[in-house]
Amino acid sequence: MGYRAQAILCCILALPVVASIANAQLIGNGSLRDEYDYIIVGGGPGGMTLANRLSENSSVTVLLIEAGPLHNYEKAIMIPRWQPLSALELQYQWELLTVPQTELLYRPVPLEQGRLLGGGSSINIMLMNLGAPAEFEAWADFGNPGWDWDGISPYYRKAEKYTPPSAEQLTECNITYDEVCHGFDGQVSSGYSAWHYPQNSLWQEGLDTLGIKRAHDPLCDPLGSFFSPHALDHSNQSRVDARIAYFDPIFGKGGTPRANIDVIVNNMVTKLIMTNGTADGTIAVTGVEASFAASAHSARTTVNVTKEAIVSGGAIQTPKLLQLSGIGDATVLKSLGIDVVVDLPGVGANLQDHPGAFNVGAVGHGIPNEPEEWLNPVLDSEQGDLYYSNRTGRWTEAGDCLAFLPYNNVSSSEEVAAQVLASMDTATSLTYLPSDTHPEVAAGYAAQVDAIRGMTINGTTAGEELIWFGGGFEVVNVLMSPLSRGTVRPITKDPFVNPAVDPRYATHPADMDRLVDAQIFYRKLIATPQMQQIGLVDVTPGPLVQGRAALELYVRAVLTTAWHPVGTSAMLPRAMGGVVDPSLKVYGVENLRVVDASIMPILVSAHTMGTTYAIAEKAADIIKATWV
Repeated sequence: MGYRAQAILCCILALPVVASIANAQLIGNGSLRDEYDYIIVGGGPGGMTLANRLSENSSVTVLLIEAGPLHNYEKAIMIPRWQPLSALELQYQWELLTVPQTELLYRPVPLEQGRLLGGGSSINIMLMNLGAPAEFEAWADFGNPGWDWDGISPYYRKAEKYTPPSAEQLTECNITYDEVCHGFDGQVSSGYSAWHYPQNSLWQEGLDTLGIKRAHDPLCDPLGSFFSPHALDHSNQSRVDARIAYFDPIFGKGGTPRANIDVIVNNMVTKLIMTNGTADGTIAVTGVEASFAASAHSARTTVNVTKEAIVSGGAIQTPKLLQLSGIGDATVLKSLGIDVVVDLPGVGANLQDHPGAFNVGAVGHGIPNEPEEWLNPVLDSEQGDLYYSNRTGRWTEAGDCLAFLPYNNVSSSEEVAAQVLASMDTATSLTYLPSDTHPEVAAGYAAQVDAIRGMTINGTTAGEELIWFGGGFEVVNVLMSPLSRGTVRPITKDPFVNPAVDPRYATHPADMDRLVDAQIFYRKLIATPQMQQIGLVDVTPGPLVQGRAALELYVRAVLTTAWHPVGTSAMLPRAMGGVVDPSLKVYGVENLRVVDASIMPILVSAHTMGTTYAIAEKAADIIKATWV
């Protein structure tokens, strides 16, 4: 369950949950072709971007297959005020639960992932950011030429259609920006909420007193505090997801329909069909097998592909499909009775996520805050009227206040900082991996640790993200640049069974130390004159929880996900546990690529949607150039 949904449930008694099962639906030309030039598996930010860009060439045919449905533009999806409830729209999720986490009091953690056309971009908090330049330099240094900052940032700008802040927002919110950091002609509209809590400026001033710089424009460098743009249509203050940005325009909604693309929703790809494709024995994908009925015994349909298959299922579903198709660690596959097609140990390994601990706060009487909206139906109705009449008021507020903080800004003491850096030693870090980690995966992890430690020392990556929600009602302290690594493994050959997802949160001690330091830093923020001006007090964990040991226990009890899993099909050299090369082609398969967040070798100091759009825009150009 999402951070804000968890906090909101503290204030309300019950919320309706709707679930549905729909039949497969073909959107396009009325009948499925026998074969396509490109078949894309998954309709999230990666897959939907690719489908749009590849079908720009009218001489090729494109099929996109999405396991989930089309959404109906529900208010929980479209309207910022209702966004927290999108986490409860179960018909649009995979309903994933991690295995019990040993460092989190053996709790499983709900890991919502979008299962609809639009993917996570339809149910997330809409933040549009990219990451720190040094992190992409590390991507390139791992053996991925062309994936440094200069290689990836232009593709973010290609995706973006930015609306600068208004004169009022510039003054009231102290928003700063630089046009060179943004794109203005892309598909994904980005802009700022029309309404802000008036105390938001005090939040930033409080961080000023703690020595936190202000990021001039987070799309060039996110380190510091800032008011973030969101993926929203500035004119009507509603979400713009991958479906609205890349699907609607090519299916007759605000654009010209394309005859060369088909989309199937409510249809799950169950297997990649492969055969020896050349005289030298190279493996090639010849088609995909799919079924709309959620049963291992359901009838399957096979669709042939002539050029390339591209998997864009995200960091959980992509490695699951690869492994079920025979691409993965041979030991894992054989244990499930799956025939090994390509022995590729990195598939499903190297799982990384941003974990975070939320704190509920309360502000003084008369200070506007989010619980007012949930507990005062008259106020909420008035704000709804404002939204529907002129797209103003509280319903437009999307949670704009972010700070990405280098660890040297957050560490509680020199002693703890020295302990954290010592535990980041490469040899020491390797001991925290699972005992059965393949040597190739361990080699890639060693390179990641070296890079993260160096950036931590230099202050060029964030150690923490601090998110200020609801005018102080909730603050989420999210770990950036984690060192813990986990796995995604099928537990059966049945494709309709969710895999075992084990992020292994906080199994590297540096992660827990930094999460506790983030709690201590938040208390310093509460104590600033600016926060005392609005009467901010800590409700959870509360003033009775004192000392490092008690705060650590609190973190273990509440830590959850920020829904940013990456790394399970990592873009790394094969000898370093890589799954795809710099052109995003899967090692050992002639015509198979992965284009989604799973290819990120390490996490970035950002929410991952913007980076995924950039990856997909770049991938589209790579694929087009291959087939000129």
